[in-house]
Amino acid sequence: SNYYMWCYDNEAALKAIDLAHNAMMPFIEDKKVLSEFCRLNIYKAYIEYLRGDHESCLKSLNHLCSLVDINTASPYLRSVYYYVKSSLLYDSGEFKSAEKYSKKCVQISINNNFSYKSYYHRKILDLKIMNSLTDEKNKNKIEACKALEQEFLKNSIDPQHETFGRLYVELARSYLTYGKLDLALEYANKSIDVLDMWHGKKGKHRNQAIAWQSKGDVLLKKGDFKEAHNSYSVSWRYYKHVFTHFKAHALIDLLYNWGVAAFYLNKDKIYRQCIVDIKKLFPSKYDYVLKLYDLEK
Repeated sequence: SNYYMWCYDNEAALKAIDLAHNAMMPFIEDKKVLSEFCRLNIYKAYIEYLRGDHESCLKSLNHLCSLVDINTASPYLRSVYYYVKSSLLYDSGEFKSAEKYSKKCVQISINNNFSYKSYYHRKILDLKIMNSLTDEKNKNKIEACKALEQEFLKNSIDPQHETFGRLYVELARSYLTYGKLDLALEYANKSIDVLDMWHGKKGKHRNQAIAWQSKGDVLLKKGDFKEAHNSYSVSWRYYKHVFTHFKAHALIDLLYNWGVAAFYLNKDKIYRQCIVDIKKLFPSKYDYVLKLYDLEK
């Protein structure tokens, strides 16, 4: 399951986890087996999060809590639990609650001298949440991202590593918030180059979809509706390749902004399809989104 996870083959990883789960069940009373069993459950929860399956992810997290007291679990298990919990809350648009758990997992990483790559994954999640908490222009966002970039370089992380690609996405989002559109586009393109090189151009990972979505947001702000439309189209295709469930909060923004670009390009069919998809996937947001479109018109 570990192997398939790192190859980003989520289907194969889940099958391997089910096999391991069945093999471990008869020996669950053994503490060592229980420890591995718990680790298995948190990996399963993480894969379900990657696939956009919020319900199954939450179920796996709750199952883990029934097996072990998270507050007294090993630092590693606690950290990963908080990471997945934070990621799930972020995906659901509950940014404040997500921030609470992300800061916990970052602190555990620091207190227990986790490898710098494990720490950086947790720190990037923290930056991602910070970027989503407010739309106000805030230089602290850019400074925090740039500081982490310098840390990466100090620890000799290859600029072509996937971790850099994820950080570039957050730099693009930070510069976009502050109105530095040329820099935002530069980092959005950098993130796409790194993540496509790392995962391949078939869109195996949700981070690729996020990178293309960020590029679309920058281009939309610049008024380049044609290229924004193209970027959103790639992002949507990648999301559909990765997700089995479509409940991630980011999809509302994607479909809305894609609809705006289509509207200005007189692509009425795509504009209407974006509205239909929002109504289908996020019915509670439908009336609010229609009002936004009316304002846009």
